[in-house]
Amino acid sequence: MSSLAVVYGIVKQSGGTIDVTSELNRGSSFRVFLPSIDQAAPSSEPRHDAPTTRQGTETLLLVEDDNIVRNLASFVLRQLGYSVLEAANGREARRIFESNAGVIRLLVSDVIMPGMSGPELADQLTGLQPDLKVLFVSGYTDEALHLEETAAPSRGFLQKPFTPSTLSRKVRDMLDAPCRLAVAQTIGACVSVELCPREENAAV
Repeated sequence: MSSLAVVYGIVKQSGGTIDVTSELNRGSSFRVFLPSIDQAAPSSEPRHDAPTTRQGTETLLLVEDDNIVRNLASFVLRQLGYSVLEAANGREARRIFESNAGVIRLLVSDVIMPGMSGPELADQLTGLQPDLKVLFVSGYTDEALHLEETAAPSRGFLQKPFTPSTLSRKVRDMLDAPCRLAVAQTIGACVSVELCPREENAAV
């Protein structure tokens, strides 16, 4: 549903176009045209109109069953400097997560996937690593409203379709979000435990 919308948003933001041709009994083909870039002339004045792209070098786990969306999102995030581990479903994501214990700082997951939903996966992984932050992605408005209403401080939501700048900003916002507090009951007292990721990389 949202694959073409995501592709369209990224191509249009890059100043490109998409050409679609369709033939009976042969299907459709999509050709993406992006503008060529010559070496930019040095400017004597700083530019103030260009949007800020927020980068990082943390390791992310990207879970998306739509190959087109996953490949594009992974490409954008890698261009920003992140290390991206990819999975097409919840079972594969859990296997990758367990093989990279303590390394992954953010889970970026589609909400509706075959076998295991994004929220179910997030609950399992945060049970293994409480300081893991989660960014849900979906093209369904009802899901967006529900997830935003019930979101914990360490969980966020990104609506499809999204642009590269929106994705980069939301990922950085989640990684930079304040630590959440977990309250643990001890003998006769309540102890507040700060669940904070290890200091790794600041935003560029």
